[in-house]
Amino acid sequence: IPIVIDTKNLPTEIGKKPVSSEFSKFVTALNIDFYNITGAKITKMEVVDTTTELRVYSDSTWYAYFDTTRTAKNELLNLNRVLEEIKKTNKKKSLEYIDLRINDKVFYK
Repeated sequence: IPIVIDTKNLPTEIGKKPVSSEFSKFVTALNIDFYNITGAKITKMEVVDTTTELRVYSDSTWYAYFDTTRTAKNELLNLNRVLEEIKKTNKKKSLEYIDLRINDKVFYK
């Protein structure tokens, strides 16, 4: 079972689910497919501001921001495309993060 850290200490109520079933499905799918698609292992997952945003740290030098309202598979395929393009430019060693949260756009540093 993947562990997700709540860095913002989001409020929860007794008797209510702390996260949606869609969020749980996203995290589970991401955890299963991350290594097979990216070649990197997950070291840590964190809720950023809401459960619709997830920061995932890899055992490489980078981390990625995901939009959990989309499918994990598509987010990972987009991530892999970016990693392949960065690899071609030899900038992978200096890569800090990749942000996939904005639809049809990817940002990286």
